[in-house]
Amino acid sequence: MTAPNTQQLPDPLGYPLYGELLKRIVENQFATTNQLARLTARRYKNLATATRRTPIHLNRLVEHGYLLQMPQVIGGRKRGSGPKIWTATSKGNSAVTGKRKRPRKTERSAEFIAHTLAVTETRVLLTELARQDGLHALELTGEPAAWRDHLGPYGQKVTLKPDLHLYARAREREYYAFLEVDRATENPGRIIRQCWRYDAYYRSGLEQQSVGVFPVVIWICPNAKRADQLLRYLGEHTAPAAKGNDQKLIAEMFLVTTMGDLPDTIRTGLAPPPKGKRQ
Repeated sequence: MTAPNTQQLPDPLGYPLYGELLKRIVENQFATTNQLARLTARRYKNLATATRRTPIHLNRLVEHGYLLQMPQVIGGRKRGSGPKIWTATSKGNSAVTGKRKRPRKTERSAEFIAHTLAVTETRVLLTELARQDGLHALELTGEPAAWRDHLGPYGQKVTLKPDLHLYARAREREYYAFLEVDRATENPGRIIRQCWRYDAYYRSGLEQQSVGVFPVVIWICPNAKRADQLLRYLGEHTAPAAKGNDQKLIAEMFLVTTMGDLPDTIRTGLAPPPKGKRQ
């Protein structure tokens, strides 16, 4: 997974690990200590060492003004302290992007942070999968680079906003996907409306002109109950592409999985086809 470049940090933060931690936080907007330890684990002897040392390095970045630790807002105080959540300051963003960025005037909502952390977890899981399975390439693109513009029915600009775009290559196959991280906080009807936005973008033909195929859209649910619910709703609104029903979504365009099953879903997509069958 690629990350933005970081300017050389001054001593005592010149060690590359500090720059990588800062890059990962800017890339994801918000991340927990555990997520950052897993993302940088290859720099340590093992994950246990990464888990023990990462808080020390993060606190040092805070001391030098590059990071902030977020208030414990997820779940409310009555539910315990929860994981430590980190975000970059304007100084930290500037060190990574080279651009001066003004601090936000308004606080992010707890729901926004929780959703962003779920997207970060998706990145972490796929990064771990790439290391374990030896993928030749894994590129995860977040907002706004993953967004796609096209023209609506009246010539107006329409922007499709997936959470992530994935490109991977393994076993001489390429795999493209738009990833949508669902937290079961929205009515399934809103999920279907987002699916129709993907359908509209598919019909524009822009993605196919660019890469030759249209990415599968993977809905990542927090649990099996929610996944079953979305599958039922999609079943009511989809039909096989062979039927050519303009009143239905194309069934083959969408997959539903859970966060825990995501690695297996990606493995299935990257698996070589059975002998005698076309890719």
